[in-house]
Amino acid sequence: HSHSLASGEMAARMVVLSSLVLFYLCSVSLCAKRLQRRQSETAAPKVMIQRIDAPQEIGSDFEITCLASGNPQPTIYWTGAAGGALPSCVVDLNGVLLFRNFQEDCDGQFQCHAMNVIGNDVDSIYIFAIEPPSQDPGEDCQFLCGDANATCVTREARCNGTEECPNGLDELLGCEITETQCRPDELACEDGSCHLLLHKCDGIADCLDGSDEQGCPPSSGQCLSSQFHCSSSKVPCIPKAGRCNGIVECENGEDEHECVKPRARFGPVNGPIDRIIGSTIKLKCEARGTPPPFITWKYNCGPLPKSSRFSLVSVNGKGSLTITNATTGDSGHYSCDMISIYGREQVHRETQLIVQDPEEFQCEDADGVPFKSSVRYYLRKSTETSKGVSEAADIVFVVDETGSMVEEHRWLRMVVYKLDSALKLVGIGNGSVSNRFALVGFARDTDRDRGGTVIRDLTAPANFVSGVMDLKLDGVFEDGYSGILTALNGVSFRKNTTKHIVLITDEDRDVLKFFLKKSTIINKLREGNFTLSVVVQQSFQAIHGGVNDDRTVLGVDSTMQAYAFDPDKPTGFSILDKAVKDEGFRNTYEDYVELAFSLRSSAWDLRKIREGEPVISAFTNAFVKVNVEEILSFKQACFECICIPPEQQCIQVVTSLHRCKGEVNPEPKLPNVCVSPLEVFAIYNSSLTFRCNIQTPSGSDPVVRVIWTRPPGAARGTQIGKSLRLNRLTETSIGNYTCNVHTTAGQVAIGTAEILTPLFVVPSVDIVPKTVAVEINDTVTLGCKVKGIPEPYVTWQRGDGKPLVKSSKIEYDSENKVWQLAMRYISAEQLGVYVCMAENVVGRSQLFVVVTEKSK
Repeated sequence: HSHSLASGEMAARMVVLSSLVLFYLCSVSLCAKRLQRRQSETAAPKVMIQRIDAPQEIGSDFEITCLASGNPQPTIYWTGAAGGALPSCVVDLNGVLLFRNFQEDCDGQFQCHAMNVIGNDVDSIYIFAIEPPSQDPGEDCQFLCGDANATCVTREARCNGTEECPNGLDELLGCEITETQCRPDELACEDGSCHLLLHKCDGIADCLDGSDEQGCPPSSGQCLSSQFHCSSSKVPCIPKAGRCNGIVECENGEDEHECVKPRARFGPVNGPIDRIIGSTIKLKCEARGTPPPFITWKYNCGPLPKSSRFSLVSVNGKGSLTITNATTGDSGHYSCDMISIYGREQVHRETQLIVQDPEEFQCEDADGVPFKSSVRYYLRKSTETSKGVSEAADIVFVVDETGSMVEEHRWLRMVVYKLDSALKLVGIGNGSVSNRFALVGFARDTDRDRGGTVIRDLTAPANFVSGVMDLKLDGVFEDGYSGILTALNGVSFRKNTTKHIVLITDEDRDVLKFFLKKSTIINKLREGNFTLSVVVQQSFQAIHGGVNDDRTVLGVDSTMQAYAFDPDKPTGFSILDKAVKDEGFRNTYEDYVELAFSLRSSAWDLRKIREGEPVISAFTNAFVKVNVEEILSFKQACFECICIPPEQQCIQVVTSLHRCKGEVNPEPKLPNVCVSPLEVFAIYNSSLTFRCNIQTPSGSDPVVRVIWTRPPGAARGTQIGKSLRLNRLTETSIGNYTCNVHTTAGQVAIGTAEILTPLFVVPSVDIVPKTVAVEINDTVTLGCKVKGIPEPYVTWQRGDGKPLVKSSKIEYDSENKVWQLAMRYISAEQLGVYVCMAENVVGRSQLFVVVTEKSK
């Protein structure tokens, strides 16, 4: 009943077999110690796709390789967009995505996933299909546009902000908006992967290309700067990573002597710290420990943003974080971590950083009189009575999907982060409930009946941005009213949130649903307490001081104030007295601008997005400022005015309504709750501890108790202080675990962690019988049964380390679920011990069988 493996699967298993053989050859040399040290340093996966640089021709064959670092070695697999199934036109072969006879219906987004017991990571790539050129583009073609004329442009023309290809592909394919791939506390390898700076020059290569061990300081004495000096002459030097890693490597054992876990000496200043945009901010943290801990930082309980403006220094336990040219998006809570191979410690004191724009936020009291004193509290002049709205917002972008909207789609990926940061700065979405963003597309030919498509329901900004890639560019009928109706009926709006819609289209209305009148849309939006902002093809004429002003108008708010481009301002814009209607696309003003004004909302000139820098930055700043104010108009807010000496520049910060009412005791702030680990692939029948880290900002109410809640049916576990210990994990343990932090004021702050599915299972091996007696020249088949999740890799080898004879075959008997080793014409030299070995990402198991000669 044995069956041979398919050639592709056999090839893949031969790769695994080769790796296992390499491991056992390694185990009798210095390589074994090196491998043991690397195994002691666990790390979450980091995905890197070896990207292709051009669209692919229809009918072509090609492949895309996905690599991943991490310890234990991650499992790698491909999916379609948003984790969906792969189309039938591609094959995933152990991280290599194979395309054969590539067709147009096979293009789209593909995601590479990597996971191990520490965590998981994902990256994506978008593959475009193009017709083969009608003429030879020539050998010197650097980037093929994919049009019928086989247009070629230089590599430098890609992603430079100007479309050189007739179809604009040079500004669409592979153009990224992120500043840098690695975080400030990571080292960027030359191969594109990222590793903690802690491992720079530690004597062990973490980068696949070894670049983390290049450019290290010169050696001092007998050992290199990346090594630890042992007193023994037999082993005088070991890698620094071997110091205090639990493995004795120096002959006299001094590499494991006097090891001290990290302990904080002092953390960052207890905030808040108030700064204006453009400032340079430096935070400091210091720790003791042997070896000296590496200092890294967290931002809002998560990793630091990937920005070249953030720089991190850690020398001998003294660390600093420097933020240059600060922006409002840098506002938030910062805390430091102390890490060494011997342990990890987190400083529970944090700094709240507030970065504001003095040009954008001028402090005024309820009568519009600017403040110039040190600290004052006031009610915002433009706010109205609260309508039962909470401290978070649901924001939906309703977006045109015609071919002319490439720039606007790209702009969406940037503006959503800025809008979320600005809302949090004024107290919306920075508590226990976050802001959420949804994406609705309209104008597809398939949307004539339904009016639009919900591409992303309410979600976090990062997932929203990935959804922008799913917007089409082949739309025909643009009915913005139908798109708004799709948003109202199809988006899962939350209770007690501010609801805001942004409509983006470059044409007037193509009427698909005649029953949808302007009055119908207005009534529906008013009934749901929605605000609406429109970004459309409509220009305005500014009026300032009673005369026409020739400055370019970016947009107009509900009071008809004009926001005009002004390169001399830090924000890039000035506010002028008034704006009136100018040129527009057909009925755009009547269809959409009047709709926004009737709802006391703003209208923006879409063509300014297409003008490039610096206009697009000024447009974005003005758009974010006004949209935040529109959302604020649906809640009552109290602001604290802080004037910074010596210039007495004043900024405003949202604070408690109690202060505006003159009450002595302000409303207490909720603690920040960070649960670790946040997400984890756990091992069956093992133990796991969730830790609840509580950060108490200045003014927060004292914590009285911490209570953990668990998924229905899960074992209770043991709560030890603020931690939850789970033992003997089973399938019922999968789900969310929430740390509920109760304060004396009766408030509850929460943090949630999750055990992901499936539970991993360490491989187990069973062999029956344990001894097999054979005659010389007989054919013998040995078998072992293997279990484990993920499915283990299985191989056979000889117990004495000698190779199997070439005629031996390893096969899988699918009927009996047995891994077999078949040996023909066995000789006396082949008698002895044989080992069945099974390995997956969480462990390894083996069992042996003895082959003897039958008694005569």
